[in-house]
Amino acid sequence: MENDKKADNGNVRKSILHKLFDSKLKIVVWVIGIILLVIYFMGVNFYGSHFFENSTLEGVNVSSRTRDEVVGIFEDNINARKMLIEFKDSAVLLDSSAFNPEITHGEEVAQLIENQNNLLWFVGYVKPSHYSSDDFVSIDDQTLENTIRGLDQTNGTTPPSDAYVSYQDSGFVIVPEDIGTTMDVDSLIGLIKENYLLGEETFDVVEQGLYYQAELKSDNPQLMAKLELAKQYCDARITYTPDAEHTFVLDENTLLTWLTKDSAGNWTKNDDVFKRNAEAFIRTFTRYYYTLGITRNFKTATGNTVTISGGSLGQYVLVRAETNNLVELISDHAKVSRKPALFGYGYEGNQGIGNTYVEINLSAQHLYMIQNGKIVFETDQIVTGLASDPDRKTPSGCYYVYYKQIDRVLRGTQNPDGTWPYEVPVKYWMAFNRGIGMHDATYRSAFGGNIYTYAGSHGCVNMRYSEAAKMYSYTQIGTPVICYY
Repeated sequence: MENDKKADNGNVRKSILHKLFDSKLKIVVWVIGIILLVIYFMGVNFYGSHFFENSTLEGVNVSSRTRDEVVGIFEDNINARKMLIEFKDSAVLLDSSAFNPEITHGEEVAQLIENQNNLLWFVGYVKPSHYSSDDFVSIDDQTLENTIRGLDQTNGTTPPSDAYVSYQDSGFVIVPEDIGTTMDVDSLIGLIKENYLLGEETFDVVEQGLYYQAELKSDNPQLMAKLELAKQYCDARITYTPDAEHTFVLDENTLLTWLTKDSAGNWTKNDDVFKRNAEAFIRTFTRYYYTLGITRNFKTATGNTVTISGGSLGQYVLVRAETNNLVELISDHAKVSRKPALFGYGYEGNQGIGNTYVEINLSAQHLYMIQNGKIVFETDQIVTGLASDPDRKTPSGCYYVYYKQIDRVLRGTQNPDGTWPYEVPVKYWMAFNRGIGMHDATYRSAFGGNIYTYAGSHGCVNMRYSEAAKMYSYTQIGTPVICYY
């Protein structure tokens, strides 16, 4: 019995403790519930005028911000916002003064807060909210336009240039097109505005394709075909240097311009076009090679300078022959310095006379033989044409020895009846001006002085036999003969 009593007492105590514990638990639960309820309603109240947590507007974190706070943030942001405009060769950093931005629809922020359903404010902790407003920020269009149009970069005047084939360094290449400095400014202004309102901080004008573009790009198939054609037909360089002051070069880039397009628009090499252009190129320098009968300021053996014009000495370019030569050189891809095909006799330096020549002072009746710039023979024992007779007077001018002969009979011009005005056999004959030449005159007993004024020749230069022999050995076909008074 006693044991039963003890058991009953223990159960009573347990029941009392259990009831007491349940009572405290309920109190705790109620307290927690009340606290959570207070927190909830505080959240309902707070988020009735604030953005939920994890909220962004136009990419800006606006969590727990009121309408005024958000507007203030955006005003600070837009006033600090800058945009880097990257042009072709430079860049410009625009600050807010270029845009004059402002918040134009602040009431939309309050509307966004009102639309949140603040009864579900706690959802913001687990689900982000992102808001945007196309018209939230506005700019002053006229300010932006004035700013952009006032930049040096938007006032370029260099148009785009097409890609082209060119010879550079040691080969033909395609030089890429260039966009120049002109652009579509209207589109530029519009895109800058659009990107600025989207919050972009950089804008690449080239990447956006706002520069006016070249029509012919480096990947153009016709341009590539021209490149191959240039390698095949235009790889030559021929240089002509008529004198120290003039140089004429037919180079690879000039030859490129001789290529033509056929009726189908394909690049081709037209032989007739090449030949016409070759002749035209040659004619640009022919006058510099022309020395036939030109007026020369000749420095005599005594150091004086005399002016001499006329005569047969000189050269000129054989245009047709040189055209053929030039076309052949182009075909052979030659790269040479060249003297053109010339007709006549002429020499380097001394106005085409060179440094080896015969000099005859008709007034002084003095003859010099100059070789390599030095006097190797001279004599005053000569008789020239009768000075008082225009038909017999030895003419001045620059000539050359065009014919030489041993043992010749000089006869003059044949008479109408078939007879000769005279017949004079000579040993050494050196013709330089039609029927006028240098020769021995054994029929004379005296030479030099003023004999030519009263007993002159028919135009020839009479010499003593031995001196004529020397002159015969000194002269060659083509040796210049310079006569002056």
